[in-house]
Amino acid sequence: MSADTINIENRLVETTNLSRFAEIFNLCFGITVSESYFKWKYLQNPAGNLIAFETVNKDTNEVGAFYGIIPEEYMINGERKVIYQSMDTMTHPNYRNRGLFIKLANLTYDYTFKEIGSLKLIGIPGSNSYHGFVNKLHWKNPHNFSYIFQHRMLIKMRGLFSKPTVELEQISVFDDETDLFFSAKKYYKSAYKVYNKEVLNWKISMHPFLKFISYKVKKNNAIIGLVILQKEDNNNLKIVYADFLDNDHRRYLRETIMAITSTISFKYIYTWEPTDSVLLNQYKKSLFLKNPFKRGIFSYKVPLILLTRDGDANFWENPDNVELQPIIQD
Repeated sequence: MSADTINIENRLVETTNLSRFAEIFNLCFGITVSESYFKWKYLQNPAGNLIAFETVNKDTNEVGAFYGIIPEEYMINGERKVIYQSMDTMTHPNYRNRGLFIKLANLTYDYTFKEIGSLKLIGIPGSNSYHGFVNKLHWKNPHNFSYIFQHRMLIKMRGLFSKPTVELEQISVFDDETDLFFSAKKYYKSAYKVYNKEVLNWKISMHPFLKFISYKVKKNNAIIGLVILQKEDNNNLKIVYADFLDNDHRRYLRETIMAITSTISFKYIYTWEPTDSVLLNQYKKSLFLKNPFKRGIFSYKVPLILLTRDGDANFWENPDNVELQPIIQD
């Protein structure tokens, strides 16, 4: 049967028999997952279930394409709102070049806007889908994150001359003290994602295959910060979240990184270059560098894309208004 005569149907995803997505997920991302992964990601999210559309071969029941978004709670100008993150853009090799990604994405956005009455979207696209999002679905790409990084040995050498005064308490399960930290934390952006023990236990502690190491940062036995690290197979350490109670306490970032270096073995430690000037200055004091070239270590720039149908494009599509760290990435 030729590609032109494949009998396909685009339909809203039902959350039964989620194992049917395992094959297309492996073909697109090279990762083997079971049904439990899709249940975790699509159904156990504290903010709610996914909204997605799929293309199905009506003759064989094979999944030809999939596109979905997952809800997240944000505080925006003092109001708690649900926004959605784009995730799992997948097209089976046998169904490519049929415009299915664009069709499914538009179906998803139209359905969400009709059902919810609002549509705010955030995404960190891969290189294969970036063109479609920006040029065909009219997302904005207002910012690309550079990586900032440092080698473990340089941090360790600096630690010979000063010792951290903070203590790291490793987290296996996020608890009430986590909620206490976020309730006391000061925010310096108009929009920020809502974090609590329930969200972090789902996203971090229960993640099916990524390896995270999380710490409470304490001084005089009181929590002043939170750090979440991803240990990668290449022995690099990615800071997915690091923040403190307020700008005064952010000065303890340098000591925190020194304490991490004394606790965990790694080669490079890195993160996105913060859009927050105070946090960025603290990373610079911690000797983090940026690769100024287009090739070489940590030269890739991570695209941030945003879209809204709520009539507030000037606000939502301006990254200066939103607190952004790598933890936001699906």
